[in-house]
Amino acid sequence: MSHSYTDRTLKLLFGSASHCAYPGCSQPLVFKDRDRLTVVAQIAHIRSEKLNGPRHDSDYDKELLDTFENLLLLCGVHHLPVDQHESVYTVEELEEWKEAQTAQAGRRLSSQEFLEITRQLQQAMAELTDVNLDVLTVGGRGVEKMHIIMAPLSAAHSLVTDEDDGTAYIGVRTVNRGFVAVTIDASGIEFDLGLGHGAHPLYMFPEQLSLGSRHLSQGSVRLDGHSDIARFALPVHIAHCVLQIKERSGRLPVRFRPFARVASGEMVRGEWEQLDSLRIYLRSTFGHAEP
Repeated sequence: MSHSYTDRTLKLLFGSASHCAYPGCSQPLVFKDRDRLTVVAQIAHIRSEKLNGPRHDSDYDKELLDTFENLLLLCGVHHLPVDQHESVYTVEELEEWKEAQTAQAGRRLSSQEFLEITRQLQQAMAELTDVNLDVLTVGGRGVEKMHIIMAPLSAAHSLVTDEDDGTAYIGVRTVNRGFVAVTIDASGIEFDLGLGHGAHPLYMFPEQLSLGSRHLSQGSVRLDGHSDIARFALPVHIAHCVLQIKERSGRLPVRFRPFARVASGEMVRGEWEQLDSLRIYLRSTFGHAEP
């Protein structure tokens, strides 16, 4: 569940307090330096809206969960322990903190300051709730037919290690730059024929990739926040896909881009790249002949 705070609630929170609600903590809520305002406080719930969240109260009015009376402002140091150790930070104690914070000598916010505080809070909440994925084309080299070393696409073909098994791969790396975990169902490459219309042909990476005597699973996987995953395919299989596209359409693709498909069915795509970026892989597949 994402939080929605009204302007009135935010004005009351930041207008009635000057520092963190934790007893004895003087950490300011807003830091201003060189004429720039930075919100350093975090909005904490006395009662969580989540069923298994800290201090959840099923009898509490749901309409009041994101309102002034159920919220207090804490610094980044004290917010986490208050929520992680709910048994020692009770509703009754936090309500006392709330009363004490409301009695602090708050500051009168100008319209410009309030707009900046609102903007920063909205951005922070979006980072906690929005899916933020980057999808990139990469290369890879096989190591003793046991695993694959990822490298930039332009360098992986010529990369040689002591345990190199001579196999080059083309890969798609998906990076979760947000905090929200997301399930990646599939990855692959999308081709553009340069016609300006019509569907773009796709090559889906295999769910199982053979590495000598073992298989690398590339099926559906949960991608946690601030983590990444790479899937790979053999250049020969992508080259065959390019040939099939040429046979059906009478022309070669002019560019390509990587994609990842999430569990909802949404396709997250990377940047378009010229097909020349793949030619060294495709040429080696066909004995240095153009596909």
